[in-house]
Amino acid sequence: MSNLETIGLILATLVGGGALLTYLSELTNKHAEVITTGLKDGIPVSRDLRAVLLYRVYFLYMGGLIAFSIAIALGLLLIAENVSDPGIKTLAYVTAVIPAFSGVSWSILGTWTGIDCARAIGKAER
Repeated sequence: MSNLETIGLILATLVGGGALLTYLSELTNKHAEVITTGLKDGIPVSRDLRAVLLYRVYFLYMGGLIAFSIAIALGLLLIAENVSDPGIKTLAYVTAVIPAFSGVSWSILGTWTGIDCARAIGKAER
């Protein structure tokens, strides 16, 4: 693979993966807002539905975000290992930090938000 193809692959991985991660994080944040406020478009949501949203939707999206971030980072590391040019190898290693940071951030902050959502459900009236 030529150096130009490798740079294109790195950029395509970051742009495509970044778009999907952004979309999933927006969905996750919307569900967290519905769970904590108890309102979906101004309409009250039952406590049972909020629990379903938390345990079957929010944590699923959060797990997908973390797994996809790790997959992108590992893909970029594999690209770095199979390139001979030191500059492109460094570029691949540096760009692998971005999705790795995203995965670590979501594993910490997403879990914290999930705990806050569970507390909000516990305080809600039936």
